[in-house]
Amino acid sequence: MPTSSIDSRLMSFGELLSGNNYYSVLTFQRDYSWTEAEVQQLWDDITQMLEEGRTEHFIGSVVVNNSNKPKLILIDGQQRLTTVSILMCVLRDIAKQKGDQQLAQTISREYLGSLNLRTRKTESKLVLNERNNQFYQENIVESQKLEYLQNISKKRNIDRSNKLLVDAYLLLFKQITNKIDEKGGDFAEVIIEIEECLRDRMLSILIAVADEANSYLIFETLNDRGLDLSVADLLKNYLFSRGADKLKEVQKKWEEINLLADRFELTKFIR
Repeated sequence: MPTSSIDSRLMSFGELLSGNNYYSVLTFQRDYSWTEAEVQQLWDDITQMLEEGRTEHFIGSVVVNNSNKPKLILIDGQQRLTTVSILMCVLRDIAKQKGDQQLAQTISREYLGSLNLRTRKTESKLVLNERNNQFYQENIVESQKLEYLQNISKKRNIDRSNKLLVDAYLLLFKQITNKIDEKGGDFAEVIIEIEECLRDRMLSILIAVADEANSYLIFETLNDRGLDLSVADLLKNYLFSRGADKLKEVQKKWEEINLLADRFELTKFIR
């Protein structure tokens, strides 16, 4: 693999999400899959950094295809990048609820996306896959009342990965409000403290690859902190890395298989 096609940099999550870059998850990529355990671990990492006064904490890599900058295709790291974005949504919403519109608007503009003046909706910096994106945009990126999200989480017919998205929001909302209570209700100080931690001290390695096939090889070989790769993930990445000039056709065929086979039975189907 020629190293000239690879650019790797140590970046904070503030740098990843701020600026002009936009991230998109391809339709055949894995759905959002972090459970309460992974979301809680991220929150514990943040609180531990704050309590110990640590200047930096590394939480894994993010792999993108940057052949169409500033629109980046997110190959690996979508779980942590999505969860950090959800956390930013929580910070924005609490600031808004407390009446600090300036703080809420700054967080939204810096980390979540720009406001479309015609639709009055946020054009998100992060676009998820086909199964998750509409739910994510309508219920997380666009502010919803807490009671509304709690009711959504209780619905029996909700897609599992979308339930995980809203449950991640609810867990982080609870943890942050608890921290505000511990600080005597000083919500602005807590929000700014968490924002600064993510902006400057929570670190990741951004690996940008211009060649799409190489990006899938890197994804497979990295020691990811998140959930283990399934048989389906490993097979998909192998096929994509071997696609060469037929990569687009291979991707299209994989997407068709993924849509036809129930997501939770895909590994069984392949076996």
